[in-house]
Amino acid sequence: MAFLTAYHTDVGTKKKTNQDGLLLKTAATPFGQVGLFVVCDGMGGLSHGELASAAVIRGLSHWFDNNLPELLRDQLEKQTETGSLSGLAAVIQTEVEAAIKLLNEKILQYGERTNVKLGTTVTALFILNDTYIIAHIGDSRAYCLGQREAQDSSEETQLLQQIQPEAAEQPLETPAVLTAEKPKFAITQLTTDQTLVAREVARGNMTLEQAERDPRRNVLLQCVGATNEIEIEFHCGEILENSVFVLCSDGFYHQISDDELEVHFSKKDLDLKETIVELVELVKSRGEVDNISVMAVRIS
Repeated sequence: MAFLTAYHTDVGTKKKTNQDGLLLKTAATPFGQVGLFVVCDGMGGLSHGELASAAVIRGLSHWFDNNLPELLRDQLEKQTETGSLSGLAAVIQTEVEAAIKLLNEKILQYGERTNVKLGTTVTALFILNDTYIIAHIGDSRAYCLGQREAQDSSEETQLLQQIQPEAAEQPLETPAVLTAEKPKFAITQLTTDQTLVAREVARGNMTLEQAERDPRRNVLLQCVGATNEIEIEFHCGEILENSVFVLCSDGFYHQISDDELEVHFSKKDLDLKETIVELVELVKSRGEVDNISVMAVRIS
């Protein structure tokens, strides 16, 4: 399984510093190709957000270069002894969790020692063969764009009956109504926004429209480096061929819809770099003032 990757980061239209951080790491191993892809968004409301995001990026890069090879060697020895690879994803998840919690502790200690407040989101995607693992804290996001399933004929007939009852009796080869072609890819948000407004929406106390306009939209429930205890959100799953994973800071997704992402990533002869640069410029043109970062990973 091979990776095709692209990324783009932009300071935005008003801020003087870019507090976002990005990491792309790949390596060939006895278990196949592995990759680690990370987006961090240093907290602009805190005094040294860029230090926190940079510390997490450096720390996870060190883990990939030094700890992961040793972990995989140990697992290779166990596979030789048992003939089984079961449990490898769970082991990696445990190690990633430990690495992030250690970074949280170090950043927190630095802040206390220097009397500064630091914090960052982290959304990390680890790929091993046909399995992905996502570790997430904060309000950066991870999406997966996969092949859209074809609508079966019975569903199509039901739709025609609702729109134009007499058309449902006609052969589907000569449809009585014309519909716009759906994008090739369907998008799924894999992470949960760990924000005050997202929690209120989930509880039924606020609508999505209200959340988008609420001045507390950027208030996080947790981030790396601000508190002793963090709860890392994990998601694991199987990777389908030609899937595209998109990781981004909140400066990217506030001004763009899921439908637009589907359309752009469904382009024929998709150029990842060209597409994400185009999308970042679109977001800026719509008035986004935050730092904007996005990374795309296509599986082939």
